[in-house]
Amino acid sequence: MSQSKPFYKFHSIVATFGIIITVMVGLFAVSVNSASAQSETGSITLVTTSDPAGAVDFFYFGGLGSILQDDGESHQEDRVPGDYQVYQSLPAGWVVDISCTGGNVEIGAGNVIIHLAAGDDVVCTFANSDIGGSITINTASNPAGAADLFYFGGLGSFTQNDGDSRLSDNLMPGDYQIYQSVATGWTVEISCTGGDVTVGNGNVIVHLDANEDVVCTFNNVNVGGSITILNASGGGSGFYYFGNLGSFSLDDGQSKVSSDLLPGDYQIYQSIPQAWELSISCVGGDATVSGDNVIVHLGANDEVVCSFSNSDIGSSITINTVSEPAGGSGYFYFGNAGSFTLDDGQSHTSDRLLPGDYQIYQSVPAGGVVDISCTGDVTIGNGDVIVHLGSSEDVACTFTNSDLGGSITLVTTSDPAGTPDFYYFGAMGSFTQNDGDSKVSDNLLPGDYQIYQSVWAGWTLDISCTGGNVEIGNGTIIVHLGANEDVVCTFDNTDVGGSITIVNNADLDNGLEFTYFGNIGFFTLTAGGSRQSTDLYPGEYEVIQGVPQGWLVDVSCTGGSVDIVDTTTTIHLGANEDIVCTFDNSYVGGSITVTTVTVPENGAEEFFYFGDTGVYTQTHGFSRTVSDLYPNDYDVIQGVPEGYVLNVECSGGDVTAIDGGVTIHLGVRDNVSCTFTNTDANYVDDTAPFCRGVEATIYVNELGLIVGGPDAGQAYAGVLNGTDGRDVIVGTVNNDVINGYEGRDMICARSGADTVYGGRGRDIIYGGRGADLLYGEQGSDLIFGGRGADEIHGGAGEDVVNGRLGNDTLYGEGDSDMVVGGAGDDILNGNGGDDFLRGGAGEDSLNGGNGYDFCYGGADRDNATNCEYTQSAR
Repeated sequence: MSQSKPFYKFHSIVATFGIIITVMVGLFAVSVNSASAQSETGSITLVTTSDPAGAVDFFYFGGLGSILQDDGESHQEDRVPGDYQVYQSLPAGWVVDISCTGGNVEIGAGNVIIHLAAGDDVVCTFANSDIGGSITINTASNPAGAADLFYFGGLGSFTQNDGDSRLSDNLMPGDYQIYQSVATGWTVEISCTGGDVTVGNGNVIVHLDANEDVVCTFNNVNVGGSITILNASGGGSGFYYFGNLGSFSLDDGQSKVSSDLLPGDYQIYQSIPQAWELSISCVGGDATVSGDNVIVHLGANDEVVCSFSNSDIGSSITINTVSEPAGGSGYFYFGNAGSFTLDDGQSHTSDRLLPGDYQIYQSVPAGGVVDISCTGDVTIGNGDVIVHLGSSEDVACTFTNSDLGGSITLVTTSDPAGTPDFYYFGAMGSFTQNDGDSKVSDNLLPGDYQIYQSVWAGWTLDISCTGGNVEIGNGTIIVHLGANEDVVCTFDNTDVGGSITIVNNADLDNGLEFTYFGNIGFFTLTAGGSRQSTDLYPGEYEVIQGVPQGWLVDVSCTGGSVDIVDTTTTIHLGANEDIVCTFDNSYVGGSITVTTVTVPENGAEEFFYFGDTGVYTQTHGFSRTVSDLYPNDYDVIQGVPEGYVLNVECSGGDVTAIDGGVTIHLGVRDNVSCTFTNTDANYVDDTAPFCRGVEATIYVNELGLIVGGPDAGQAYAGVLNGTDGRDVIVGTVNNDVINGYEGRDMICARSGADTVYGGRGRDIIYGGRGADLLYGEQGSDLIFGGRGADEIHGGAGEDVVNGRLGNDTLYGEGDSDMVVGGAGDDILNGNGGDDFLRGGAGEDSLNGGNGYDFCYGGADRDNATNCEYTQSAR
C-alpha cells in the first residue's frame, strides 16, 4: 500500500517526550566528555532517506539531542570524542535500515551507538521504507439486521452490525488471527481476498505480506431450531430427563423448550420410575426412538416436539410368616424382591414391582422345615417360591415353619484311659475327640446319619447307642433319626495291640540281605539288623526266612508262645504281648573250582564233567566255580576222551582220587581248586626252553632225549656238551655237568647242584637254585651265581664274577677281575692281577691277592686283606 503518512501529531507528542530525554542524555554526555572539552573534535552527520520518496518529519533523539528531518535532509554536528547513541522514531508500518561510514559504530534496532574518536567524520544514513499493509473486516448476516457481533484477536476487540466494516492499516507483515463470537443457533462463513489466509471455525489467520490489503467478510447465518420435551403421564410427577439438552425434571403435563439449537443429533433420556412403562413420540422433524431415549436429528430451523408418555404398571408381593410352635423369630428372607427378617405373625409387602418372575428364599433354621402357600401364579420349591407376577397384580405367600429338630451325641472312651485324638467323619462332619469327650449335634432334621470312627491299628472298637433306631457296623453307625429324637452313642476304644520284633544275626557280615516273608510282610535284613511290627492284633503270625545257600539258621524267641519248624516260625500273639525272635545265621559254605587244561593246548576239544556239582562241559583254559556249598563229599568226574591221559591236582582241601576224577571232602568254608590236565598220549613237547630270554640250542626234551649239540638224539645221562660254536645251553632240574667248549656260549644251569665249564671264549654263565660249581675257564667271562652256596672260578681272562644270593666262594684268578659278593656271607679272592672286589650285603671276607686291588666292603662287618685301597672294610 502506498499513501502519504499524516503522522505529525504523533511526531509532536514524541518530540516533546524526546526533548526531555535529549536534555537528560545531553547533560550526561556533556558530563562524560567535560574532561576532554578542550581536546580535538570529530563530526557526526545524520542523513535521512525514505521509500516512497518525500516522507517528512522523521524524529531523532538521543546523544545529539532531538532532530526532525524529511526525506533527503541531513544534519551535521562537531562533537568531542565519546559515545553517542542516536534513536529514530519509526512511524507505524515503516522499517529503517542504518548504515555508517567514517568511524566505529554499533548498529541496533532503530538506533546506532557512535564511538567518536578525535578527527572522525562519521556519516550515518537512516533509510526508511514503508511496508505497512491493511486488513478490512466486513460483517454480513442472514436474516439481515443482526447486531453486536463481537470480534477479538490480533486486531483488538470490537463489535459490528450487519453491513459494518472496519479497516486496520499500517500493519507490519505477519500473521493476524481474528475471531468472531458466533451467536447460539448461528453459523458463520468466512471469505477473504487480497492475500493468503487460513480459515478456521469462527476465525481466520491472515498471513499479511508487505503493502498487502486484505478484505475478509464474516457472513453470519441463523440456522437455529428448537426441541420441546412434553411429559404426558397419568398423574405422575418428578420424571427425570438428561442428555444433550441438559438434565431437568417434569411433572405430568409440563414441558421444556430448548431453542437456538444448531442442526445435529440430540439424545434425550428419561429415567423410568419403578413399575412405570414409557412410550415416546415426536413431531416436527426426524427422530429415532429407542426404549428410554430418543435421538432428534435436528435440521436447520426445525421445531421438534417429543411427547414422553408414562403408564403405571406396578404390582405387589406380600410375605406372611407363621411358626409351629408359635413364637418363632428371626426368619430371614432374600431374593430379587429384597432381603428382610420376620418373626412369627409378621408380614412384609414389596410394591411397585414390574411384571416378571420374583424368587423369594427363606433361610430355614436348623431342624426346621417350611411349608409355602400362595395366591396367584407361583412355583413352590424347597424353601423358596417363584412368583410369576402380572401387571397390577397383588400376590400373598405364607411361609409356615415347623421345628422337627433332633440331636445326636457322640461319646468317646478309651482303655487305657486318657488316650487322645480319635478321628470321626461322615454326616456330622470331621473332628477328633479324646477319651471322655463328647460332641452334640442338635437341630438335626429327621433322616439317616452315618458316622465313622477311624480305629487305630492294634485297637478294637465297641459301639453302643440309646434313644433311637441305630445300625451298628464295623467302626461305623447309621442313626435313623426321627423328629425331635435325641440319640446318644458311645464309642469304646480298647488297645489290644502287640508287637513282633525280628532280629537278624550272622557270623559273616558281608552285607548279604536275608529275606523274610509271611503275614507281617516282606522285608530284608542284613547282619545286626532288626524290624519291629507294632500294633498287631492278637492272632497267629507266620515269619519265614529264605535261608541263602551255604547258610544255616537257628531261631529263638522270647515274650510269648511260638512254634518253630525248620525256617518257619509261627507266633501265637496275645493281647499286648511283645515277642522278639532272633534268627542266628551261620555261614558254612565252601566252593569247588574245576579248571581244564590240555597238553598240547587244544581249545576245540570239549571235556564232559558230571557228579555232585552238576553236569557241564569245558574246553582248555576255562574254569567253573560252584559256591556256597554245604560241607559234604562231592564227586567230580570227567569223561576222559580216547587218546588222552588225565592227571588231577587239587589244593585247598582234602580230596580222594577216584576213577576219572576226585571225591572232594568239603569242610566248612573250604575253597578247593582242582586242575584236570588232559595230555595227548602221543604228544612229545619239543619246544625249546629259554635262557634269560634267549631260546636254547642245546637242552633235554620231555622224553629225556638231548636236543642239539654233538649228542643230539641220545638219552640224557647227566652231561650236556656244547659245540665249538656259539651255544645256548639250558640244563635240567637234575644235577647236571655242562661243558661249553669253544665259542661264546650262554649257559643256564637251572635247579640242582650243577657243575659248569665255560671253556674257551667269552661266556655268560648263570647258576641255578642249587649249590653250583661254575668255571669260566679261558676268556673274559660273566659268571652269576644263583640261590645256593656257589663256588665260582673266573679263570683266565678279565672276568666279572657275581655270587648273588647265598654264601658264596668267589675266585677272580688271573688278570684284572671284578668280583662281587652279592647277598650272603661271601669269600672273595682277587688272586693275580689288579682286581676290584665288592662285598655287598652280609659279613664278607675280601682278599685282593697279588696286584693293585680295590676292596669295597658293605654295610656289615667285612674283612679285607691284601688290598691296596679299602673302603667300608676292616
